Amino acid sequence: MNLNKKISLEVFDEQDEVTYYTVLCDGEANSETIKFFSNFINKDNFKEDIDIISKRIDKIGSNGAEDRHFRREGTPRDDVGALPDNFYSSKLRLYAIHVSKNIVILGNGGHKTTKTYNNDPFLNDCVTLLQAIDKKLKNNLKYGKIKINNRKLVGTTTFNI
Repeated sequence: MNLNKKISLEVFDEQDEVTYYTVLCDGEANSETIKFFSNFINKDNFKEDIDIISKRIDKIGSNGAEDRHFRREGTPRDDVGALPDNFYSSKLRLYAIHVSKNIVILGNGGHKTTKTYNNDPFLNDCVTLLQAIDKKLKNNLKYGKIKINNRKLVGTTTFNI
C-alpha cells in the first residue's frame, strides 16, 4: 500500500457517548467507512453481518468505547482493532482505531477468508492505513497539534501519512 498520501479525519456519526470519525483520502469521493458499507450493504449473504456491526456501533455509541468492544488487531504499539469483537458471529471485519472512551475512528474492512488479516492483501492494507494514522495521531496529540475536547478531535485533522 502506498502510504504517501494526504488524509482527513472527518466526523462520520455523533452518538450519545461517542463521536465516530472516518478517513477520507485525498482525491477520493467516499470515506473508507462509506466504501465498506457500500460494498456489503446490498449483498444478501452479508445482511446479518452488517446488522451485527451496525448494532455494535450503536451500542458503543450509547455506552462509550471500551477496549473490550474491539478485537485487537495490528501490533501492541497501536490501538487498531476490529468490529465486531466476537468474530464467531460475523464474516466481516470493520477496522477501527479506539482513540478514547468517546472517540473512535472507523476505517474500511471486508470479508475475512484467511486466518489472519496479514494474509489478505486488501485487509492488510486496511489495517496498515489505520496503523499509520494511529501513529501520526498519537504524535500530533503528544505535540499539541490535535487535542481531545470531550468527544471531538480539535486541531489539524488533515495530514500526510
